[in-house]
Amino acid sequence: MLGVAALFIAFEEDGNVLYSSKIKLIKVTENRDRDRDKDSLMQQRETQIITLDKDHLEQPHEQETLAYAARLLRAGELVVFPTETVYGLGANALNPQAAEQIFLAKERPFSDPLIVHIADEQDLANLVAHVPETARKLAVAFWPGPLTMILPAGPQVPGLITSGLPNVAVRMPNHPIARALIRTAGVPVAAPSANRFMHVSPTTAQHVYDDLKGRIPLILDGGPCTVGVESTIIDLCAAIPTILRPGGISLEALRQVLPQVQPPQTHHKHSEDLDTARIAPDKCSFTIPLKCRLIYLRARLKQCARRYWASFNKGCSRESRSVSSWQMKISVRSMRAGRWYIALATHPNR
Repeated sequence: MLGVAALFIAFEEDGNVLYSSKIKLIKVTENRDRDRDKDSLMQQRETQIITLDKDHLEQPHEQETLAYAARLLRAGELVVFPTETVYGLGANALNPQAAEQIFLAKERPFSDPLIVHIADEQDLANLVAHVPETARKLAVAFWPGPLTMILPAGPQVPGLITSGLPNVAVRMPNHPIARALIRTAGVPVAAPSANRFMHVSPTTAQHVYDDLKGRIPLILDGGPCTVGVESTIIDLCAAIPTILRPGGISLEALRQVLPQVQPPQTHHKHSEDLDTARIAPDKCSFTIPLKCRLIYLRARLKQCARRYWASFNKGCSRESRSVSSWQMKISVRSMRAGRWYIALATHPNR
């Protein structure tokens, strides 16, 4: 880990600078070999699918399978499990090394926070600094169910889960396999949808297998998901409770419990400076936060600094001068197509 003043540059293959910005990174991972070999390492894993009968989890086969999956979670491994919304890619939410495997398997940017799943409401005490009354009311009405609440994070929640934000996203799934797995593991489970980043969310075990085969050790097959869309995310840390992502619980249903709930806010197309762009998990923009691990590195650092630092110091557009006032967004699809590269160069004076 390095604490550095840095220059962030996104450039095309022909060398034209697209965006550049001086940023202060608190922690930077400079493991280029791991990033370059990530795909080959992931493909070496054997993926097992085990079918569970959600209506007879007390049976010996189901109990043995749940115990096995729980051991994997406690050991820092990934386990895919069904929820009522979509299949989730689960890891021990209190283990940052385990959570990191989620980002690698999904090819998900570290700037995208994860939703933490719990089995019982009392599990909130291990995750949040305090539970506001609004959260208690919503939990009574909609938990277990497809509602995720943004709450003030407790000190035990790793920053990797929250992407360095002071809040954590929590929900209690309404699926017997999901809750039985979490109870058996004895840990909260971070679990975004079990698909590669920006792919379609899976509603069957076969969907997961087709997308993540070779990247995960275990898929628990509980049949098709009943809701089929992601959970609604509501921000309870805002001055007024606000929906950040529509989902399985409608605005009208939420307003029956909290009349002041606001619908998702529509921002101006140039309002990327608003932190709300990355408060909600599973947003489809690629952003570089002030505290992150850089996961795409495609240039030699010294070469990058020598080639671009002088021109950068001569000035750039106002929007590009400060990451704190402008969150750079980069097309993930273009990056995957090989058209864009990202480079990080340490400041020459550091």
